[in-house]
Amino acid sequence: MPVELEWESGAQPANGGDPQPSPQRFNRWWRIVFVVVFLIAGIAIAIILRLAEIERWQLRTLQDAFNAELAALRIGDLDAFLALQHQGDEIWVNQQVAYFHEVQASPHLNLIGEIIDSEISENGDLGIIHFREVEDGIPYERLWFYWSFEEAGWRHLPQNTGLWGEAATIASNFVEIRHASRDALLAEALAQTLPGWMELGCQVLSCTQQPGMLVEIIADPNLTLSWHPINPWHMRIPSPLLSRMRSDQPFSPRLQQSLAELVSTQLFLTSPMATIESSSMDDRYFRQALYSWLVTRFLGIKEISPLLDSVIERYGVHPIASAVNDFGGLKLLPALRKATQSSLAELALLDWRDYLEWKIRQYEPEFVGKIATLQVTEEKGKIRIHAWLQPPESDSSAAEFQFEIIGDDWHMISDGP
Repeated sequence: MPVELEWESGAQPANGGDPQPSPQRFNRWWRIVFVVVFLIAGIAIAIILRLAEIERWQLRTLQDAFNAELAALRIGDLDAFLALQHQGDEIWVNQQVAYFHEVQASPHLNLIGEIIDSEISENGDLGIIHFREVEDGIPYERLWFYWSFEEAGWRHLPQNTGLWGEAATIASNFVEIRHASRDALLAEALAQTLPGWMELGCQVLSCTQQPGMLVEIIADPNLTLSWHPINPWHMRIPSPLLSRMRSDQPFSPRLQQSLAELVSTQLFLTSPMATIESSSMDDRYFRQALYSWLVTRFLGIKEISPLLDSVIERYGVHPIASAVNDFGGLKLLPALRKATQSSLAELALLDWRDYLEWKIRQYEPEFVGKIATLQVTEEKGKIRIHAWLQPPESDSSAAEFQFEIIGDDWHMISDGP
């Protein structure tokens, strides 16, 4: 008699359909997947934590080397300082010796060692310390570069100008500024300042077309502040972090002064003033006064030319621009009269102090005095200015000069006591 066996485990359904997984098998597979994922995640986290720990250790050793270098500078230990320098570059070592002596000769330099930021490359070989120092109460920032040698550890080496950050551009109002990310603060300060300079300069000098200015901040230790030799409106500025940059004022007063002079000179060369021959006394005065006025106005300074200030205060910038176009064939009084459509009596009320001091120096080259006050009088059609000089501290009396409009010019009719 045949025996029929029924297999409960692994039996196929009678209708040939797929077997249905049991809940126990489903849960078992999920537990395996969870364990595997957990193990992988745990290993990954352990690796990340280990790498972070290594990076923190590298940063600590980098900062320790930096602090040791500053300590050597503070106590004046040249041997300890040089021991932390990269010895494979004789030029670099000599530069660092000169820097060491420069620091020792700077009594008001405070090497506070405040680290703004520290970086290490992905392979752990290159380190950068961005730190702050203070001199005469002014904070400055520097960048120092280091290399991790297998035996010697971190050593200070020359700056790597290829690691100045990502390239960026700021463009506005006829001024385009190109820079690396490390020079972003200076670039932003230039972008806030230069468009105003260009606008004022063109208003005063009567530009036929406002030129577009390109400014590049370049990390090149061999570069000096200058115009490009081919493009007359391409300014090149060395990155201030090549030496040190003012933290409170990246666009430093020294850089402002130099840049104001360069921009003013370039504006003059591309304006009608470039064609004026400085043959007469008024030509020479007007060119010099206008240049000095423009430079100092760029720097936010007034009272350099009281005459130009008073013209602009009373009539605006347009008369100066008009005088620029008409100058060379007219003296100053007729040029201003034409530009302002004012009478000589009205023009006599302007602040002529710097112009009259100039006139006095033409007659008396050794004159170094300053006119303190002016008084305008008009009698029988004669317009005169009485100019009193600021007396020396030892003398209470003030010397007086008198000028009168004769024809189309001011003429001295009294040369003091």
